[in-house]
Amino acid sequence: MPGIKALNRFMGLLDSPNLGKSCFVAASALGLAALFAVWVAITFFFTDFGNAYLDPYFATRVLMLHTSAMVFWTLVLLLGFSLYRRNRNPDWFSYLVLAAYPCFLMPGAWIYGWATLPAGLILVGSVLVGLVLFQLKLARFALGAGAILFSLVIGLTIFGHLPYAPLFAVHPLSAEPVSPYYLVSEVILASPFFVVCTLIAAMIIISWRKREELVARLSMTDELTGVANRRAIINTLEHELARSQRTGTALTLAMLDLDHFKQINDTHGHDAGDHVLRDVTQRLKGALRQTDSIGRLGGEEFLLILVGTSPGSASRALERCRRVVSATPIQATEDVSLTVTASFGYCTVQPGAEEDAHTLLLRADEALYAGKEAGRDCVSEWQPA
Repeated sequence: MPGIKALNRFMGLLDSPNLGKSCFVAASALGLAALFAVWVAITFFFTDFGNAYLDPYFATRVLMLHTSAMVFWTLVLLLGFSLYRRNRNPDWFSYLVLAAYPCFLMPGAWIYGWATLPAGLILVGSVLVGLVLFQLKLARFALGAGAILFSLVIGLTIFGHLPYAPLFAVHPLSAEPVSPYYLVSEVILASPFFVVCTLIAAMIIISWRKREELVARLSMTDELTGVANRRAIINTLEHELARSQRTGTALTLAMLDLDHFKQINDTHGHDAGDHVLRDVTQRLKGALRQTDSIGRLGGEEFLLILVGTSPGSASRALERCRRVVSATPIQATEDVSLTVTASFGYCTVQPGAEEDAHTLLLRADEALYAGKEAGRDCVSEWQPA
């Protein structure tokens, strides 16, 4: 959907360098200056509302202010593009943008009147932009610059050194009834700030959710191999076991151990061992069905969960996995190629059997031990005593 794509592009600002973020702020400021300049020009020169409410002296000064802002932000963007072409990302450019942003917005809010929807969104939006897009030191600078300017203008207004909302000779809110043109204008002038604030709020929520999902995924994933870790694969076992008992389908649990893996680490180093573990994991994933599960218990030990398998079909599936592991040598390092084998032990839960996960793990471990005793590189089924 177009809206989702636009939001994803906007989310990309969080990961972009400060130069890109600063150029985005500068482009936003340029658009805002153009919007306010167009509104003042149309209102002052072409509407009855302008003749009735706007102060001619301040209206022309506001046009000059917004025109100057447009020129300034255009030059800032050109400077930003020049820095981008030269592959530069200086902090001073971000400080320049974040200092200039409130310097142009705050006087505009004072001229239009603080007690207006656009002015309120200017104050909120300018702070959010700094806090969300930039690092704390830059956000702190932007917040400080805006707070100082805001306090100065508000203080001068309170003590009568500056008039309130000087753009208006007669403030529209004092009229009865309030002019529809003024109300519509407030919505139009506030809409860009509202959109930006909404997008920033969406960015914060989405980034929180992504971070939570990442933390949850990492807590359930083995960092080295990318498959489920011990906790996750045992949780999967308990879930599949409950479903097997509920639906009456067979379930096979297999434990495998790479043969003589310690010798690989001792002889060729842990990097070679890690490479072997990753390669074996990929081979096993390719040999299993999508409905099956694989997880790493720790070290060179893995757990396989085969859904809906009888002992015979489980034996064939595990034999296929055993052959896949040892079929071709693994390039453990640039100079070392190793043929790796694995031992498998498994047990199958028949439909309707009341078993628990701990018991199945013990049975698979017993079968694995029996396979190692029998010479390794084999598939061994658990047999009751």
